[in-house]
Amino acid sequence: SYYSGIIIAKEKETVHILTTTKAIKNGSPNVVFDSGVRVSSTIVGDDSESGVAVLQVTTNFEVKPFTILDTNALAQGANVVVMSGRNLTTGSAVVSSGITSEPGVWHMSSTTTWLSSMLEMDTPITSIQEGGAVIDLNGSLVGVVASQPYQGNSRMEYAITANEIKLIYNAIKSNGKVMRGALGVVVRNVSSMLAYEKSAHGINIDMKSGLYVQTVVEKTDTEDGLQEGDIITMIDGIEMTSYQDVLARLYMHSAGDTVNVSIIRGGESKQIGVVLQ
Repeated sequence: SYYSGIIIAKEKETVHILTTTKAIKNGSPNVVFDSGVRVSSTIVGDDSESGVAVLQVTTNFEVKPFTILDTNALAQGANVVVMSGRNLTTGSAVVSSGITSEPGVWHMSSTTTWLSSMLEMDTPITSIQEGGAVIDLNGSLVGVVASQPYQGNSRMEYAITANEIKLIYNAIKSNGKVMRGALGVVVRNVSSMLAYEKSAHGINIDMKSGLYVQTVVEKTDTEDGLQEGDIITMIDGIEMTSYQDVLARLYMHSAGDTVNVSIIRGGESKQIGVVLQ
């Protein structure tokens, strides 16, 4: 069997390929470029939570990494195209298209409590496309086809957003793996809430940043952990304007670490220590 992958970075003759962890289950795979050139690879590292692996190859020919789009700029209802690598026998590639129902939704893998930033699409996807690119109509990378089973609408397909892919790649490049802790909550950006929603939840209408805690997935190990209705404003003294900020902090910690979280609860500001899951 074979899987798809994308060129995520290049420095001189060193090229990094991002693919699915299924591609490395038997060790370092060969990488076949679109030109048909086949090269051996070494495994930089992988992340079992997201199902993403990074390979390194050396090339003596020109390759070009994808231009990566900030997923926050991708609108709901955007047209996307999902591409696979070429079939080694026929030379053809699987290409499908569709629209995003909502970019940047948060879904949980069936094997973890980690919430991943996902693109939810009505695009038909085959196993060959796992690890393949999801691009917008300008050819920019907006996501990578997920290989993990995610909890969500069974009629939809999922891709990991380009924003989260960058975090995963940088972590694997630096450490060979991803060390992350989870807050154990489902949150929503306050900036995305309408005035009536803020009013219904007792949030100041003028508030433009912070994360509203909708659901507590995992109880924390502290008596005064995060609760539904809390608004997270800072983590470790860093302002949280969106969940992307939260992700960036969590990718710097491991499960079991304690982070200092500033919240608004019942109109009052307070700080609590949260043990990451």
